[in-house]
Amino acid sequence: MTEYKTANQTANWLKAIADPNRIAILWELSRGPRAVGELAELLGIALVNLSHHLQTLRYVELVATEKRGRFVIYTLTGGSAAPAGSLLLRHGPSQIVVELRPAAGVAPPPAAAA
Repeated sequence: MTEYKTANQTANWLKAIADPNRIAILWELSRGPRAVGELAELLGIALVNLSHHLQTLRYVELVATEKRGRFVIYTLTGGSAAPAGSLLLRHGPSQIVVELRPAAGVAPPPAAAA
């Protein structure tokens, strides 16, 4: 049962990053903490859409928030909450490589029967 739960959590985590806007958000946050308005301007995403994407990334614990006065600052959590490991972003926005690294001591989920 634990292996199924881990596989399900991993699938949810991968769904959360399976969007070009969310990958761009993660890329910008890999460069440092950003306010919501700053992210919207940098990425050219409407605030209402950006809020939805950030909420999805918060749900799977890839980003965290900190309130600074009237601003909400977003940062990467390092992907440690990902059940299958961590997320690594390399290169620039036009060539993003998303690499999953297995967490120490976590066995990969069993392969699906064909």
